[in-house]
Amino acid sequence: MLIGDADAWSVNSGDSSRLPNIALLDNLAFLLNIISVSEDYEVKLPGKTPSEQYRLVSVPFDLDNSDIADVLKDLGGVNPLVWRLFGRYDPLTGKYAEFPSERFRTFQRGEAYWLITRGEFDITFGNTTVVPVQNFNPIRIGPGYSMIGNPFPYKVSWQRSIHDSVENRIWRYDGASFKAESLALEPFTGYFVKNLTKDTLTIYINPEDITLSTLGKSSASAFGEHEWRIGISATSGRSADEDNFAGVSPGAKEEYDRFDLGEPPTTPTDYVMVRFRNQHWKDQPGSYAMDIRPVNDEGLFWDFDVTTAKTQSQVTLTFSSFGNLPEGFS
Repeated sequence: MLIGDADAWSVNSGDSSRLPNIALLDNLAFLLNIISVSEDYEVKLPGKTPSEQYRLVSVPFDLDNSDIADVLKDLGGVNPLVWRLFGRYDPLTGKYAEFPSERFRTFQRGEAYWLITRGEFDITFGNTTVVPVQNFNPIRIGPGYSMIGNPFPYKVSWQRSIHDSVENRIWRYDGASFKAESLALEPFTGYFVKNLTKDTLTIYINPEDITLSTLGKSSASAFGEHEWRIGISATSGRSADEDNFAGVSPGAKEEYDRFDLGEPPTTPTDYVMVRFRNQHWKDQPGSYAMDIRPVNDEGLFWDFDVTTAKTQSQVTLTFSSFGNLPEGFS
């Protein structure tokens, strides 16, 4: 294959009008796949669904038939005793649309959904036409939290995607608790992202396949001389909320800054939630999973609350310390 002038295959990073486009490092992969088109490709969910356990899923293709009832035919007809599907989260009400509903009848590439089944199932989503990946994939998100899915059937970089005015970390769900993620998006997986503006905006997911590459480690686990964290974990039955932290950093502010991390929405039904309710903050008021303050030698306090979906639930709280807790602090 003969390639033309190098300029035709490069991206001028100083020319914002040309972004997003084919990144320079993606050119070889693009060339290798430009003539590769697969029609009637059968899309399958990797692995079986876990029984009675929520899973955040996505469909990384434009399906030939996206009707949910047809796509989930392997689960049988609509039966909430066997399976339930939720999506289209509304941050104003804190509620999800449950299938079937008037505004929730089809799967869309780039969206995420809560799926829970009674029993383990293999799911075949149907057929699609696989075409070469050329551009960053756009996803529109409204203010507050949105559910997004990896739009590609392989591992891609969140770090190298374009997501201005979005909280620097996103949330994935491991089957029991949310985990903060800053590096990658896994295939067929859903995530919660937080738009920090009051307007709808577009994020662009980098199409580069990083399945075999090694991303740099997150710096969240590295602590300086005057930094420390207190971790708060809650468990109640089969539900948990583990990634909650109070702490200090020399670069932090009293109220919202880049060190703080919003509390993600809960699962649609059974859940336990730990949150710092910082409704009094002037910038980005709301509930937080991570509340980091400036260093204070006199000591500090944090108010937090614990909520469960079921009344009279038993909750176990576990506290752990990280970093350099000053002598005499407890």
